[in-house]
Amino acid sequence: MSKTNMNADKGDPGRKPRPSQPGAAPAQRFSPNSIILPLQSATLRDAVDELMPKALHGAGDVFLKSAKIAESLKKSLGPRCVESHHGLVFIHHRLKDISGPRMALGISPTGLQPEGEGGTAVFVAALFLSPLHEQGGDIPLWAKKTMCDERMIYQLRTAPDLAAVLALLAAP
Repeated sequence: MSKTNMNADKGDPGRKPRPSQPGAAPAQRFSPNSIILPLQSATLRDAVDELMPKALHGAGDVFLKSAKIAESLKKSLGPRCVESHHGLVFIHHRLKDISGPRMALGISPTGLQPEGEGGTAVFVAALFLSPLHEQGGDIPLWAKKTMCDERMIYQLRTAPDLAAVLALLAAP
């Protein structure tokens, strides 16, 4: 085995890691800094105020507009930008001021008060922001596959700490 091949096998820091599938880029997931456990909000609308700065953290000057963007999103909350699944809510919004997707996740172990009559409590709220003209869906497929299961929602809402949440979300 050549020296170059030996370094590649040992994880040579000069080499870029390979994606798990040839030609596939790794899916962007929630980072520890983008997760709120527990949410302090009482309602989904209030949770948007908590989630927006987390989603925009590190996105440059647009972060300074977090409160204004959250207000705009809260005015348009409804079926067009919210998708519900057994205590999980995906919130999506498109912005012209970001260059790539941004996201945040909030968990309320006791549940957020439902919006409107007959609504169900929300325990997990995921906010996805996309560039205005980016093609593709508003909610990443990996998020739907990973999070839309009732068992997963229960595990997330009862997770004891951030490490447990990250482990649940990293599972295939």
